[in-house]
Amino acid sequence: IPNLRLVASHSPAIARHADDVAERVLRIARPHAACFLGLAWMADKRMAFHCRRQGIPVVSYQHGGSIGTHVYAPHELNDFGQSDYFLTYGEGIRTRARPVFPVRARLVPVGSTVQERVRSLPRPFLKGRRKKTVKVLWISEVSIRNTMGSTHVTEDTRRYLLQKSCLMTLSAASNLRVTYRPGPPGTNKWHHGTTQWLKSANLPSNCVALRQPLVDLIQECDIVISDRAASTVWNEAIAQQKPLILYCNPRQTRLLPHFVTDLEQACYWCKTEEMFVAAVQRLATEGADFVAELRNMDTSTYLENYVLHRNDGKCVQRIVGFINSVCRHGQPVDEWERSVNEGFQLAGKKGKVLAQ
Repeated sequence: IPNLRLVASHSPAIARHADDVAERVLRIARPHAACFLGLAWMADKRMAFHCRRQGIPVVSYQHGGSIGTHVYAPHELNDFGQSDYFLTYGEGIRTRARPVFPVRARLVPVGSTVQERVRSLPRPFLKGRRKKTVKVLWISEVSIRNTMGSTHVTEDTRRYLLQKSCLMTLSAASNLRVTYRPGPPGTNKWHHGTTQWLKSANLPSNCVALRQPLVDLIQECDIVISDRAASTVWNEAIAQQKPLILYCNPRQTRLLPHFVTDLEQACYWCKTEEMFVAAVQRLATEGADFVAELRNMDTSTYLENYVLHRNDGKCVQRIVGFINSVCRHGQPVDEWERSVNEGFQLAGKKGKVLAQ
């Protein structure tokens, strides 16, 4: 009740302040487009509202793999419902057939500039075709002591016991070296039971990576294991061409039907605890042979639909061209997409963009 009372009493004044700032900013900047990396907060939504009143296109850029792949109503309330255009990682990013909130945004596939850059980085040189020791990277789900709500998962203690059991299996295998990454970064203030257990258990061939960049950890490993419900880390592993063993229970983490089909082809997906335990045991037993088998999985469709769009190294050019052609010059999206498909070369004077 005290929290609700504060929200009710303070929100009108905060909204009025946001409106005042938005009006002044737009009067001074006079942008051709207002670009957002997520439209979740009230101040952002008030800015978007004033842009629409003045005919300024509101452009939002996808900021996580789970948008348009997971069943999650706030995505519809935020980016899908507030933007005029939503730039996505690929054509597989879609809205639900029956959304809870009205969808306003036009979805425009351009690809992920971050993953495109990561794929261009030099890869570590690995001597020999097959190493005796397999480097395993476990990217973990957040641990929250069952006291906080989570986006796509529910029970926490059961997951902790599953992690302990599987890590003990991996540790007992002499042909594996395991790095455990709790996550995501910035949640260290929460309780990481598995991290504390690993430090006290002192298991052989196991280490905990808290601060190393995830890009570096993925590059240095041979295979990724993840029980993270958000698909951003799935995209990162697949984009860096690393075999992925995924534990994702679709009864907890609800996925859109078309995404389910593509995900099954791109990784070794374990939908139950029993399947996940069996996969971990197989990795511990077969080692490099199992990794080599998983490397043969075809990830091209997944990458095009959910990560890199056309996988042609031109994500940045597509974004710049879209803002210049559609937002500044008012070219219809369909004509812009057709010109891009026909090899349209970006040209023209620079427009003014307001990045929120």
